[in-house]
Amino acid sequence: FAICIIGFFVIIGGAVKGITGVVDVAGAAAFATKFDTDLSSGSWQAAHNDLGGDLANSYSASKLQSKWQALVGTGTTSGLSGEIGQPRDSGNNTIIPWTITGSNGKTYNVDLYVQKLSSSADSLKIVDAKPDLNPSP
Repeated sequence: FAICIIGFFVIIGGAVKGITGVVDVAGAAAFATKFDTDLSSGSWQAAHNDLGGDLANSYSASKLQSKWQALVGTGTTSGLSGEIGQPRDSGNNTIIPWTITGSNGKTYNVDLYVQKLSSSADSLKIVDAKPDLNPSP
């Protein structure tokens, strides 16, 4: 009987541990919208805080600013600069299609990979972006 109880807790513990990486699709879309709004409004540090993993190391707030302004111009807006598409799950990530219209009139499609990095409420992070977080115009 004791072995059954131990086995039960091992299975439950593994299941709870696995849930950490699962992202709520609607929450991930709202998070991507917040990221777009942060960039559009010039909240560079807030946008940087939305990044995790290698993206956070590759993009400082000032690099986000310079690349974003090169792409869409130097003006800021109070709304979205891009369009958030239909999210889809992929393993521990939720992929959010993001379409950005550059100041040159061209559109750029980026897939944002959102992941829940811990069990805390503010643990969603953009951990990857393909082909690039801020495409070159």
